[in-house]
Amino acid sequence: MALAFTPSLLYMALVKTATEICRIPEIKAFIACAPETAQVSAMTFAYSQEWASLIKSKVSLLKLPAQLQQQLIHFIRPISIKIKEWVTCHCRFLLCDSSEVDLQSCLHWKSDGTIDALKTATSLVRDESVSVSLRYRIAGVYYLMDDARKLQKGCEDSKESISREYRTSSLYQGLKNMLETNFVSFIDFYIFYCDNPNALKEFFNERNLNKRDNVLKLFMKYSHANLKVIRFCLSEISVKEHESVFESYSYLVLFSFVEWPFQNIFLDMADRLWSYITKEGFLNVMNYIYDERIEKGWKDYDYEELLKVFWLKSPEDFKNYVRNFDAYPRPIFSKPPFSVIEST
Repeated sequence: MALAFTPSLLYMALVKTATEICRIPEIKAFIACAPETAQVSAMTFAYSQEWASLIKSKVSLLKLPAQLQQQLIHFIRPISIKIKEWVTCHCRFLLCDSSEVDLQSCLHWKSDGTIDALKTATSLVRDESVSVSLRYRIAGVYYLMDDARKLQKGCEDSKESISREYRTSSLYQGLKNMLETNFVSFIDFYIFYCDNPNALKEFFNERNLNKRDNVLKLFMKYSHANLKVIRFCLSEISVKEHESVFESYSYLVLFSFVEWPFQNIFLDMADRLWSYITKEGFLNVMNYIYDERIEKGWKDYDYEELLKVFWLKSPEDFKNYVRNFDAYPRPIFSKPPFSVIEST
């Protein structure tokens, strides 16, 4: 299933500029020193007044028109969160720290504002300023076997052999053990690999389509708190399994398309899911958009308009369910079009 959108030239320019601003030493240091967390929603550094003041001061130096300055500032928040999330995940998984390599400076970006993990990994593996040991580990987890073979020639004392029969490597064995024993205890494996599809290539090549689908459904079952895993599995699972996935995870799928930059295709995905969404699920999605985007002041997209269109497209009984739900105090829902029944 295609889960991409075509960004405008302005969008791509904002992404490019925002990523460059995040390379400024003071901003890099702010991101690096922010507390680590496994949950994107808990990355409070991007909501602090200190952060907002720092970003505003740097953007003002560009002498852009006021409207463009505001748009750029709004793009920097999600991009900075993606940087923190990516660096934290890789440091944990690769057993390295910021003193070993400056991962923030090595990132490559796609035009939609997401990190190009494979291009970043390839660049790191070929960067001779990075330790051979770390380059070797990166080559292994990203299955960059030609690079791994070259590195192995310079690491003859190493006892590892990731370039020969990757099936026997500790990471591959970890994935295998995950399926055969306690799935939940291997959460770091599948969160990392679902963010890096190329790294799953060898693992999935060893399994037929049915087994592959079963693995992906297990990923989804244990990943309710990690929306990028939900989105990845939806993109990779076979078409014949879409119905069962939509029936089980419709509102979680929609949650995952509120994440930046996929909010751009949220309504398209919602149109595919109306026959699977329950009233309760609809309420959950409404709450999520309000709580995680509108109330927190995200301005990279018109989330109020997104919420209104989602509401207007919903069945009338869904609207009545929300209106009659007592525990629904969000201020926005006391205003039209939410508070009144639209005339037909």
